[in-house]
Amino acid sequence: MSQQRATTFIRHCYIVPVHYNVDNILYAIEVTACNVTWTVYRTFSAFQILKNMLVQANVPNLPPFPNTQYIDSSTLEGINSIRIMLENWLHAIMENEYVQHVNAFQEFMRAEANRPPNGIQEIDFSFLSDNDSFDAKSPGSGDDAYYRNEYPELANSTVTVSDFEILKVIGKGSFGKVFQVRKHGESEIYAMKVLNKAVIKKKNQIEHTKTERNILGKIDHPFIVGMKYAFQTKDKLYFVLDYCPGGELFYHLGKARKFSEERSRFYAAEITLALEHLHKMGIVYRDLKPENVLLTEEGHVRLTDFGLSKEGISQADKGAQSFCGTPEYLAPEILNRTGHGQAVDWWSLGALLYEMLTGWPPFYSRDQERLFNKIKRSSVEIPPNLSPETADILQKLLQKDPKQRLGGGPDDAASVKAHPFFKSIDWDKLYRKELPVPYLPEVKDKLDTSMFSAEFTNLPIVSPSSYNRPCTEEIAFPGFSYVGSYAHELQEEKDNAEMEQEDAEEMDGDGQSYASASVSEYSDVDMCEDYYE
Repeated sequence: MSQQRATTFIRHCYIVPVHYNVDNILYAIEVTACNVTWTVYRTFSAFQILKNMLVQANVPNLPPFPNTQYIDSSTLEGINSIRIMLENWLHAIMENEYVQHVNAFQEFMRAEANRPPNGIQEIDFSFLSDNDSFDAKSPGSGDDAYYRNEYPELANSTVTVSDFEILKVIGKGSFGKVFQVRKHGESEIYAMKVLNKAVIKKKNQIEHTKTERNILGKIDHPFIVGMKYAFQTKDKLYFVLDYCPGGELFYHLGKARKFSEERSRFYAAEITLALEHLHKMGIVYRDLKPENVLLTEEGHVRLTDFGLSKEGISQADKGAQSFCGTPEYLAPEILNRTGHGQAVDWWSLGALLYEMLTGWPPFYSRDQERLFNKIKRSSVEIPPNLSPETADILQKLLQKDPKQRLGGGPDDAASVKAHPFFKSIDWDKLYRKELPVPYLPEVKDKLDTSMFSAEFTNLPIVSPSSYNRPCTEEIAFPGFSYVGSYAHELQEEKDNAEMEQEDAEEMDGDGQSYASASVSEYSDVDMCEDYYE
């Protein structure tokens, strides 16, 4: 006898044919249990497999399976007749007090929820295991109260993965994936980062993940990615974030090879305002690089990925001890392990500005030891074609002594903003997004993912047939759930209108840092030692 899953008492279902030809019909089955509604997609053969599994499980008093031998499935009339027969059959077996306890039935009604397949051949019904057997325990009343008792966290949850339509994979990293999603009943597009708890624990990144959640929960800035929701299940963590269809700055820099001084100045200025905001909140970013700078549809930047950030840092040169960051952008004081503070972000800004202007980081070597020696000891080579103001700010941002570095003094961002390189920037207008952008991403619409790597966007979104419901015990991640103010208002509207929809299926995820989905998150590219600071 196979191990039984927790029983979901299905109360209603409705079938609609969504694709058909002479040989195959794909049916969309809308399933409801305790006001939770989701959709699964099944072919006729899947119904037959379910019937066989119920027979093998020795379920008594099964109704006869529909006989469609003499029905022409190539006509609309025939398709509708089959639909009615299948729907009536499902309703009949749902009334059988034993069926609801059979794994095959539960998986048939829940697996791959809200995941319309790209093609019929892609549907995997291996979840209907041939060793399923019937457990003759009494099923109880089977009413909605039972379902609420069985899954109280679903009944009380504000938002779950089932509230979202999964559209595309837009990134993948060592901890998981990032999906382009849309909340049911809304037009707004989000990025959903899904992290695997087991991997996070195995790689000793629990505190970093908590830090990212804490920072995202309290940041509200036009040039920093905002978090709309956060929630968790037994196995996964979910961040629902602003979607930036312009993709990573890394993508655009690779395409253009290098940017003009005007374009580089604009991005550097918006990043400066973002860093200023973080520093005022006592946060050192520590992972500024092209992969972590996103572009919005309007051409403005958004910083993302706060997994390596550190809270409680108010000084320029002390407060943090970790060997932490991306090799090409590490400040000398991090490499020297002498302690570091907010000034490391100004070094990284200098490195990023240098790369935007030249196409290369200021110090580069495929050999990591040689790279680190260059960062600690070599002088930066300034291309002769750069303007004097540009050359000067690069020299001052890439000053190896954090106390002498531009931005490294008590004035922090104010000294950076006052540099002649930024003399053309009206900082108030920049903050209000009133200055013209130097480049407008060629985004067709809200769903456009052309600025993301096809390596990710071509990945299938169909997940394994596992059912991970929201957990009641937030093991290692207490207080993770979050609903932003605007999102909370939308949620209340949906609750009042009874428009909320919830899946019974959690999507696959080994989630990536978004928001934009850079290839590496805390991987060998992003390093962090001495993790407990």
